[in-house]
Amino acid sequence: MGCAGSTPVDHEAEARNAAIEKTLAQDRENQRREIKLLFLGAGESGKSTIMKQFSLAYGKPFTDQERLDFRDVIYDNSLRSMQVVVDAFDMLGIDVPPALNADIELVMSFGDEPELAAQTGELLPDVARALSALWDFDGAKEAVDMAHEFQLNDSAPYYFNNIARLASPGYIPSDQDILRSRVKSTGISEVSLNVHGTTYRMCDVGGQRSERKKWVHCFSDVEVLLFVLAISEYNQMLYEDESVSRIAEATTLWQSISNSKWFANASTILFLNKIDLFRQKLELYRLSDYVPEYTGSNSYEATTLWLSQHFSSLYENKRRALILHLTCATDTTQIRTVLAAVQEQILANNLLNAGMM
Repeated sequence: MGCAGSTPVDHEAEARNAAIEKTLAQDRENQRREIKLLFLGAGESGKSTIMKQFSLAYGKPFTDQERLDFRDVIYDNSLRSMQVVVDAFDMLGIDVPPALNADIELVMSFGDEPELAAQTGELLPDVARALSALWDFDGAKEAVDMAHEFQLNDSAPYYFNNIARLASPGYIPSDQDILRSRVKSTGISEVSLNVHGTTYRMCDVGGQRSERKKWVHCFSDVEVLLFVLAISEYNQMLYEDESVSRIAEATTLWQSISNSKWFANASTILFLNKIDLFRQKLELYRLSDYVPEYTGSNSYEATTLWLSQHFSSLYENKRRALILHLTCATDTTQIRTVLAAVQEQILANNLLNAGMM
C-alpha cells in the first residue's frame, strides 16, 4: 500500500515555528506580569504626589467621593499653614497691626482636629475671611519668603492664594488642589494599575525617620526603585531634627538605599524633585552657601547639572544604569512625559531580563 499523496515532514520548519510560538508566549507572559515599584525618599520629598500622578496618568482619576473627602484635608492644610506663619511672626520680628488681632485669635483657636466645614461642606465663612485677611497682610508674605527658617508646607502659598475659591459654595477640589495636599505618609500605601497588559504594584512608605524601620518589609521582589529627592530643600532643616539639613539627610539616605544589596538587580530611578521651588529659591539663596562642595555659579542650569552629577556619582551599582529626571511633581504635563519615559525604560529592562533584547 503506497502513500504517494503524503508530504515529507519539514522538521526544521516545525522547530522554527515552535521557537516562534514559545517566544510569543513568553512575550505575552511578560506583558501580563506584575512589576513592583517602590517609592522611597525623605519626608516631604514629593513621592506621594508622584504616585498620585502615576495613578492619574494611567487610568485612576479621583472619584467624586474622593474629591469631596479631600476638602477637609485641604481646609486643614490651609489653616495649619497659616497657624505656622502666625507663630513665625515673633521669631522673624514681624509687627502685626492690631486690626488683625481678631483674625489671629480665630485662626489660632483651633486645636488638633478642627471642624472647619459647615454642614454643607464649605469652609466656614469666618475662617475663610480670617485667612484671607491675614494673607493680605504683607508680613505674612514676608514670612513665607523666609519659610526656610521654620517648618511650612510647600503648598501654603498656593492655598492662601486660592482661599476665595476653596471657600466658594459647591467647591469641589481640582486635581491640582489634591496633588498639593499634604497628608503625612505613615505605614505602607499600595496602588495597583494595569497599563497595556502589565500590572504595576506601587508601594509608598512614610519618609520620616520614625517610619523608615518599616521600609525593609517592602524590599523583597522590588523590580523598580523610584527614589524622590527634593532639591528645593537645600536651605531647610529636618522637621525631626533642626540641627540636620534636609539635603544632607536625603544625600545620606540616597547613598545608603541606592547601593543596598536589596536593590542590586532593580531598575533605579532618581527624581530630583521640586525644581520649580528650587528655581525660585536660587533668586534669594545661593546654593553654595548651604552646600559647600558646590563652587560654581548660581544659575539654574549650572546648579542642576552639578546636583545631577553629584547624586549620580553616589550610585555604585555597576549592573544597572541609573535613570535620572529633574521633576516638578505638581506639573501634570511635565510629570506625565517623565512617567511615559520611565514606563518605556521599565519595560525595556524587563525584556532585557527575559533575554528578549
